[in-house]
Amino acid sequence: MEVTQKTLQVSACLPGVVESVIPEYGAMIATKGFLVQGMWGNDGAGSAKLGDGTLTIVEESWSTPLTTAMLAETEDRQVIVTGQVVDADVLDHLAEAEMAGLITGVMAPGLIPAAARHTLPIMVLQGFGQLPADRTYIDLFKSYAGERVYVHAAAADRLAGIRPELIVPKTGENKVVESKILTEMAIGSRVRIGSGTAQGQPGKVVAMVDEPPQFASGLRVPAVVVEVEDGERFTVPQQNLVILG
Repeated sequence: MEVTQKTLQVSACLPGVVESVIPEYGAMIATKGFLVQGMWGNDGAGSAKLGDGTLTIVEESWSTPLTTAMLAETEDRQVIVTGQVVDADVLDHLAEAEMAGLITGVMAPGLIPAAARHTLPIMVLQGFGQLPADRTYIDLFKSYAGERVYVHAAAADRLAGIRPELIVPKTGENKVVESKILTEMAIGSRVRIGSGTAQGQPGKVVAMVDEPPQFASGLRVPAVVVEVEDGERFTVPQQNLVILG
């Protein structure tokens, strides 16, 4: 009987430090940096759709959907950040051009099957449908344009606490700004609506509802009044809001 040994090298997919080793399973790796989580990723089959490249913002795509013409001068191995994607040809173009990933605010729902088939990591930040792209993301990502970023387009699983993520690692030489965790809703809070006809739209809390109203679902839950960018107001359950700041 002859015993052999084979060494298998596995990429960690982002720079970091091994904090602990899990025998016969793997290791826990920690990194410092900037993290953005999305609401949908195209890793539907658990195929570990990962990508890393230089962050590139296509500002035109916040006022009109992304086209292949907007990507004409884009080099390969980029992580493209856009406002809206509605054309399947754009996904094919990005894959053929060997882009490292796609981060979009809004995507047409009809593209979900095509996006799920692509090996290109795709992450959606806001949602699907005819939603206005949230311009907050332009200012958010501008600070990191040109930096090397890492995309993990995991399929969202609320029960397991898993969401698709974009990570901008920072070394010890860089100043890392720790973000505050907001735990309370208040008048003036910037939020994104996660349900109803205004789903995906950003807005501002303008009033707290004293008595929990009854919604179409029949539930009575704490709610607030949110004013979106066009001035329209919606009464939304607090549990269906994401606090932005």
